[in-house]
Amino acid sequence: MCIFAVPVMKTGGMDMRTKFTGNQDRFCIVAPWPAKIDGTGRTVFGDEPAVGKNVAVFLAHRASKLHNLFIFKNTSATPELVKSLNPDIIVNATGSVPTLPPITGLHDLVDKDDSNVATVLKMIDRINEYPEKMDGQKVAIIGGGAVGLDVMEFFTERGSDVTMVEMLPMIGNGLDPVTKCDTNAKMAKYNVKQMTNTALQEVQNDRFIVKNPQGEIEEIPFDYGFICLGMRANNPVLDQLEEAFADTNVEIINIGDSKRARRIIEGTEEGRNILNVLAKHDYL
Repeated sequence: MCIFAVPVMKTGGMDMRTKFTGNQDRFCIVAPWPAKIDGTGRTVFGDEPAVGKNVAVFLAHRASKLHNLFIFKNTSATPELVKSLNPDIIVNATGSVPTLPPITGLHDLVDKDDSNVATVLKMIDRINEYPEKMDGQKVAIIGGGAVGLDVMEFFTERGSDVTMVEMLPMIGNGLDPVTKCDTNAKMAKYNVKQMTNTALQEVQNDRFIVKNPQGEIEEIPFDYGFICLGMRANNPVLDQLEEAFADTNVEIINIGDSKRARRIIEGTEEGRNILNVLAKHDYL
């Protein structure tokens, strides 16, 4: 028996997905069902052609066609529940959450329903609320990494005036050369204001207070402000699971961003390597 325990984002509750195979082995996965920023503002369902648009939704759609897949919504993956499924292997893949340092005003405003300050997760929740035409609207992004650049691309294509703030000397640090060249071209095309060597000091509902390279305090007003300071591993149940199964032979494996937030290629590789674990247990 293969068991998939899937905690979804806050807005989606918790799904428990169970797939039965022909043998009596039990395989349990605790993982987020991720979303993707789609330029159309829509979620696309379909067969193979949909892969390039939204892999996660495509896989969920394919999984929904299995007659032996059962879904239990609004159910937390507690150690007691996982134990009741009697697994032989547990894979923890609960992903990551935004990094939010202790900056004045940040925790009071970010991702609140009446706030103009959001993380990328809240942006995804609001994706259909942003108009197609946003000419003259000011967008300020704190963080010039991959996530911040995704947000930049989304809003520049809608006509927004975008400012990016990065504490390091350059935007896009650590990106591969091809992506970096493409990103630089987009920023030049849309006249994105880049403020490097600049540190966030305070968050207000309509402006960021920053310190520039000269040590001077500046204000960056915005209609929409985004905090994109990276992601950190999220392990809401891993310690509890390890304690609950400490005296058993159940193998617990932590993979992907829930192990350490990084590029999607590492998480994909670790997910693929689960096949080696299954082969070791003669499940394949």
